[in-house]
Amino acid sequence: MLTKSRSRALLVLLTGAIALGGVALATGDDGLSADDIFRNPINEATKEEIIEEDRLLEEIAEANPPPKEDPVAAAPTNDPEDMPVWEEGIFEGSDFPRGSGFEFTTVWQGRQDGTNVRVYAGNLIRDPSVGILLVDLVDPESWGHTFKGPFEAPIPGPLRIEDEKGTVLVLSGEKGASVRFDVARLSYLS
Repeated sequence: MLTKSRSRALLVLLTGAIALGGVALATGDDGLSADDIFRNPINEATKEEIIEEDRLLEEIAEANPPPKEDPVAAAPTNDPEDMPVWEEGIFEGSDFPRGSGFEFTTVWQGRQDGTNVRVYAGNLIRDPSVGILLVDLVDPESWGHTFKGPFEAPIPGPLRIEDEKGTVLVLSGEKGASVRFDVARLSYLS
């Protein structure tokens, strides 16, 4: 009968056999049961194979130590050459992830009060006539993102960023409609 203590011992034995890579225990057709394993001790030849395999694994581990992390290379740097570049201006298209429910036509990148700001202009995918802006505040130290919006436009979409005047963006929509958006206030201007 397989008791709780024998089950644990079997689990330890099987785990060790698998870890040593190759000792296989079979059940079923050959009649070997868990009880048989505990009644019949491992013969000397098998024990020697296990010890030799263990010795070889230790030699391999000693010959191939894990790489040591270089603390200087892993340390954060404030070297401007290592920092990502924040390009400012208006750009076509978008790197915004698909599946968001939005489709963006243009992106503006600038700075406001020491924060990198990215404004995505476009529309809802399910209804392209709904113009949308999404503001992404990007921390220049951690490059963490804080999203604001979406801001539905008072004009039909899709929206495009046509011009910038400081942090006020000039947007165009369907049929030549236009509106301005104040990035500092996160609101459309009339």
